[in-house]
Amino acid sequence: MFSDTIVPTMARELDEIRMDLDSVADDASPDVAGEIRSIRKGLTNIPDDEETRQTQYRETEDRLSELEHQADRSVAERLHTLQEDIHVLAEDVGY
Repeated sequence: MFSDTIVPTMARELDEIRMDLDSVADDASPDVAGEIRSIRKGLTNIPDDEETRQTQYRETEDRLSELEHQADRSVAERLHTLQEDIHVLAEDVGY
């Protein structure tokens, strides 16, 4: 599931982020929920290459930020928190 280059702590954090994305998607409007599930799916196959992984995290942050503007307030707040979590993960891999 995860490459050997991803430390166990990061894997646990990714699992938690994916679970949180599922929860937020359940509470979001159908169009936003579809996008959230797409983002979550993208986080199941983390690339081995550090540069590609950093790019994926940046793109995920950007997509979450865009969705914040489409979602209702409670979902937007949770998306913002997840965006910050992704940013912390990205910093851990040198982004």
